[in-house]
Amino acid sequence: MSNRNNPFQSLLENWSKFELTLLGVFVALLLGAIILFAILGTIFLGGRSSSEISDLPTDEAGQPVVTLSPNVGSAGSTVTVQGDDWPVGSRIVIYFVPLSPPRYAVNSTIVDSDGRFRVDIIVPSDPRWLSESPVPVLAQTDDERVSAQALLTISSPADIPSLTPVAPEDIAPPEPEPTSTPPPPDIARLTVNTDLNVREGPGVEYDILGVLLYGQTAEISGRNADGTWWQIRYESAASDFGWVAAQFSTAENIENVPIVTSPARPTVTPAPSPTATPVPGIVITDWRGEYY
Repeated sequence: MSNRNNPFQSLLENWSKFELTLLGVFVALLLGAIILFAILGTIFLGGRSSSEISDLPTDEAGQPVVTLSPNVGSAGSTVTVQGDDWPVGSRIVIYFVPLSPPRYAVNSTIVDSDGRFRVDIIVPSDPRWLSESPVPVLAQTDDERVSAQALLTISSPADIPSLTPVAPEDIAPPEPEPTSTPPPPDIARLTVNTDLNVREGPGVEYDILGVLLYGQTAEISGRNADGTWWQIRYESAASDFGWVAAQFSTAENIENVPIVTSPARPTVTPAPSPTATPVPGIVITDWRGEYY
């Protein structure tokens, strides 16, 4: 009775043991093939997705870069500092960084709309820089949030190869031609990046002669040995020249700016101690004077 109600069981009872064994093997092989295809598919799809992800463009901003051209210079020579991938519109201050503080600001500039800047600096003349070579040249935003540096090798003038003069050949002079007067060389000048004091000498200990307002320009006539202060043409009651800090100005055409002698540092004369002056006696005629 039960066999009639369960046809599958009746079928199994009619199969031989050999046929049942073959059926089991077939089912096992089928399940194994399904599992194998599932594993291979997972590996293939996973590898493809990771490669596709790696090919996607990233949104990370480039790191700021600073380069020197050339990266070797002797005292008094000019080096161009160039920057890429800097915050647009930010003010960049260029420093020489010695082994021991403080660092020395030598120029500054503004980043253009492409995130780039270009500014010249003068290799300082103090012998300490030659002994500390290579010297880090640091470019930093005025808020000190972004910075980058490059190394400048400072060489002595003897290390720079000189050109061997060649004896002139006997050449017939050319026919004279009308010539125009060559334009005057570019004048070294600076533009101040803030309202800036003009002082009698290169340091905050010197007296103030006046003020250059933000954006004003001045002709550069000299510099101190480190290139941290510029001497400018500035008429005042005391002199025809003044000094401003390089850190707060952008200087141009500074290749031939000479080192000039700084004025003598002002000496501070101690003020005489005040002497007590006897106070004439006060006659208090009111009781409140005695009380308060």
